Amino acid sequence: MLQHSDISNVNTDLLLWIGEGLPVRDRKNRTIGKVRSVYFADDYPATSPLQSLFRNVPESIRTRLIYEGFIEIDNDHSPAQIYAASGQIAELTYGFVKLNTTRGALVKR
Repeated sequence: MLQHSDISNVNTDLLLWIGEGLPVRDRKNRTIGKVRSVYFADDYPATSPLQSLFRNVPESIRTRLIYEGFIEIDNDHSPAQIYAASGQIAELTYGFVKLNTTRGALVKR
């Protein structure tokens, strides 16, 4: 089972300040899309109703998203939804969410 100590750089407090419609940029400052929804951490990912949202996602990634909390991003380049775990959020600044990773490292559905 995933423990709190297994997760580094979890920025769950940032989720409190992120709102729908905020632009999202990757670490290279490229626009990814806009925040569609914010999901807060669940200490019991195995029984979370969010499990059904990620049926085709490997269990370890699904557990991380649910356990840390995450944002759902409307993708500017395709109809697929993109998800960033709170640990992938570098900062909230100047009216946008800045990630510490690139688009390719994010979960897509």
